[in-house]
Amino acid sequence: MSKGAGLEEVKQLLRALQPPISKRTSQTLHSLRTGGGDTSANDDGHISLPSRRVIASSNLLYFRTRNQLLHSSDFKKLSDELPFEVLQARDSQLLTPKGGYYLLFGSFDHAAKYMYNTIGKTLNGVNFYTEMCTPQAHVPYLKSRHLDESFHVVEDDKFTLLNYSSQVPRSHYAVVRGFPTFITRSTLENMLWQYDLSPTDPIRCLSSDKVGKVSSWLIKFNNHLDPQRFVRRYNGKPFDNDANLPLVFASQMD
Repeated sequence: MSKGAGLEEVKQLLRALQPPISKRTSQTLHSLRTGGGDTSANDDGHISLPSRRVIASSNLLYFRTRNQLLHSSDFKKLSDELPFEVLQARDSQLLTPKGGYYLLFGSFDHAAKYMYNTIGKTLNGVNFYTEMCTPQAHVPYLKSRHLDESFHVVEDDKFTLLNYSSQVPRSHYAVVRGFPTFITRSTLENMLWQYDLSPTDPIRCLSSDKVGKVSSWLIKFNNHLDPQRFVRRYNGKPFDNDANLPLVFASQMD
């Protein structure tokens, strides 16, 4: 079976997942700002998801946004009927945010159900618009050699599914930018003696700018609370409260 034929079956399955709605409701959905009014109702009253939202039949949804401060709970408030992972798109080396969030489900059916449940909803005042995307094209923004996790794509004639496993949750990490370049790994270990750091490879230098005299670091903790403490302590302040040094920017990973 070809991928094209498989995609047609996917669209039929999407329709089967969706309950009948009135013509008036379909007109309301049609007017939503989802990029072109490609949401429509069939003669039997079933709504079809916008076709350009389904780039590939997968279990991976992508939400494009410039907001870097969203939390997994923000997405689960929109629909918590099915379990899923929320992973922020990041640069694979520096782990800086790259303009969006991925929602990873256990199956295609679950991802499609979430898409339908969130049609017409808003997140922080912005229309919530997700795309069902091709995992292979987006893994570079999910995967990093600095993190203790793995991604594996499983593909057949109908679906392309992304399997994800993690030894250390992302919430146990903090990314910090702006420390002076004279700071070393041993210096940081001494600074953070009051925090519960991971026993294995807890501090890793991501970059060191000799010209700008700032460095970026990844710090791995044993729990999700200490990264929060670390961020509150260092984010938005000059290092060691020295006004002659650049501001430090720290964030807990998600």
